[in-house]
Amino acid sequence: MSLERQKQILGTAGDLGKALPFLEAIAIIENIAKESPEIKKQYDIIKKESKERRERGDDEKQIKDDEDKKTKEVLDNFKKGLNDFVEQQINIIKHQYRVVSDGINQIPIDVRTTIANIIVPPAVTAPPGAANPLYALNVALTTKHALQSTLLIIVVAFTAVIEAANAIKYALPDFVLDTYQVIKDTFVIISAIPEP
Repeated sequence: MSLERQKQILGTAGDLGKALPFLEAIAIIENIAKESPEIKKQYDIIKKESKERRERGDDEKQIKDDEDKKTKEVLDNFKKGLNDFVEQQINIIKHQYRVVSDGINQIPIDVRTTIANIIVPPAVTAPPGAANPLYALNVALTTKHALQSTLLIIVVAFTAVIEAANAIKYALPDFVLDTYQVIKDTFVIISAIPEP
């Protein structure tokens, strides 16, 4: 069986994620290549060969052309080998950031609804139609546990975003990193929901 279909789905599924500034494979690969010790080592070998050829008296133009050709070949091979990995990490960042963003935006709405239900609990339907605070607290407890689970999913997704960004040496924008404080604040708010 071929992995091509899976790769194709992953490639197009990235479009379903949330885009971030400067999250482009070509620029990221160029940046990784600049900082790569493997590339530097191979460049040093090429320069050493050129130096030896100069000492032997070989034609300078030919040495320069060969050096440029070998350098380009090394860089192209490095980029080609890295492309799938970088694309995969970009897709992880996009997908997981969408989970973080959508989840963190939904939680305050759910918290407000839960608090409103505690303050003004639904009425018992049998006469006399009085408020049922025990029911409201049970709903609050259930909602609190659901929110804690959602927040855990957000934390795991946020961690995956950072790990994928680190793997490809992509500096996340501040607004993404600032999400960590929002996650911490949300944890405090959820923890404040009373339990029966």
